Amino acid sequence: MGNAMLARLRAAMVMSSARLNDMLAQHAPGLCPFVMLAEFPRSGVNWTRDLLADCLQLPVPRHAMFPVTFPAILQTHSATPIRGIPVAYVLRDGRDVFVSHFWHCVSAVEGDGALARRVLRFHPSLGDAASPVEARMTRFYDEWRRRPSGSRANWGEHVRNWLTPEAGRAPAVIRFEALRSDPHATLRRAIRDLGMPAPENFVIDFAVERNALHRQVSRSTGPVDNLTRLRRKASVGGWRGEMPEALQRRFRDDFGAALALAGYPEV
Repeated sequence: MGNAMLARLRAAMVMSSARLNDMLAQHAPGLCPFVMLAEFPRSGVNWTRDLLADCLQLPVPRHAMFPVTFPAILQTHSATPIRGIPVAYVLRDGRDVFVSHFWHCVSAVEGDGALARRVLRFHPSLGDAASPVEARMTRFYDEWRRRPSGSRANWGEHVRNWLTPEAGRAPAVIRFEALRSDPHATLRRAIRDLGMPAPENFVIDFAVERNALHRQVSRSTGPVDNLTRLRRKASVGGWRGEMPEALQRRFRDDFGAALALAGYPEV
C-alpha cells in the first residue's frame, strides 16, 4: 500500500471517527465520557478547547482514528444540538466569522491537496486568484451564505438551532468576545455551566497564560497580512474594517434575526 493510499485511509478513518463521536453523543450520551464543544466554523473553538483542557486537566485528542472512549474534550461543527453530556456552544459575531472564514479558505486554496480541493468544491469563486479582494469576498459571500465549507448549515441556521432548542437542557454558551475581554471570568462561568468541578484559581491563571494569543504564531495585536498563510489575530469587530459596506448591509438583511438572537448589534 503506497503512502498516498495510506494518507487517504488515515483521513477517512479520522473523519469517520469524528462522525461516530457525534452520533454517540447524539444518541447514546450515557456512553460518552467527554465534554463536547460545538461551533460554526471559525468561531474560536480551537482556542476555547485548549483553554478548557488546561483548566479541567483533560486531554484533547487530535485527528483520532478511532472513537474516543475516555474522558476528553472534543469539538464538533454539527448543527444539531447535543443533549445529555456536558456541552458548550462557542458563539462569535457572524461577521467576524465570515471574514475569518474567507481568509482561511483563501489560504487553503493557495496550497495543494485534499483541503484545497474540498474548499474549492464549496467555494469555486476562490479559484480566481487574480480578482480584487473585494470582488472575491463578495462572490465568496454568496457561496458561504448558501452552504459554507465545514458546515451543513449556514451561520444563521446553526445559531438558531443551538440557541433555540426544541427540548432538553440548553447548552452552556461561551461567547468568543467575552473570552477575549475577560478570559478568567468567562472560563469560570463556562465550567460552572458545564457542571464540571471548579478548578483552583492558579489553574485558570496557568491556562490563560499558556494559551495567550500573543504566545501563538502571528497572534499579536498588530497588523495582519491577510494574503499570507499566517494565522490571523482573532479580532473582535474587525469586520467593520474588512467587509465592504454593501456586504455589511447584505449580512444584516440575510442574518439580522440571528444576530439579534445571538445578542450582537447590527452596527
